[in-house]
Amino acid sequence: MSADALRRRDGGNCHLCGLLVPATAQKPHPLAPEVDHVLPISRGGTHDPENLALAHKTCNIAKGGRPATWRRDPAEVAPMLAEWNRDGLTEPPKTCSVADCERRPESHGMCQKHRRRVVKYGTTELPQHPTHCTADHCDKPARSRGMCRSHYRKHLIGDKRCAVADCSKQVHTRQLCRRHYQRFLDNRPG
Repeated sequence: MSADALRRRDGGNCHLCGLLVPATAQKPHPLAPEVDHVLPISRGGTHDPENLALAHKTCNIAKGGRPATWRRDPAEVAPMLAEWNRDGLTEPPKTCSVADCERRPESHGMCQKHRRRVVKYGTTELPQHPTHCTADHCDKPARSRGMCRSHYRKHLIGDKRCAVADCSKQVHTRQLCRRHYQRFLDNRPG
């Protein structure tokens, strides 16, 4: 069934938040109408009309694979609906909602780049990384996690010791110290 058919059958409200789904909203706008599986397919739901209901795109995304009893707080959607009603928008935004970004919006009114940043860092801005190693008395350039290559390697290895019995040297690679790793390389077939 289409979203329009569900609107005619059940009315124009989102079954997840209870607020009106604008008939003129189009994807990728967050208020665009979508068909939601009340019992998600991942939980054994079917494509039967009894298992389908009208929902906002943003509510459907927020629900994901949650159980059929899950409901979204209307306070999360109300500001978007108020903006829609105030501006009388009839088509989705043409560009990303982040200032000075001209890319096409993919999700939540943002381009793919800015949406990924929000998911990863919680903001559209990239975090500031240190330019030099944060280890004491080290002025080498930072490579990873704010450390130079040698300090980062020590961070990864920690206090690991060689896996060969009766060897207490620190790990170089493949759980072996330098000497045993060289023996491993020398004795490889081919």
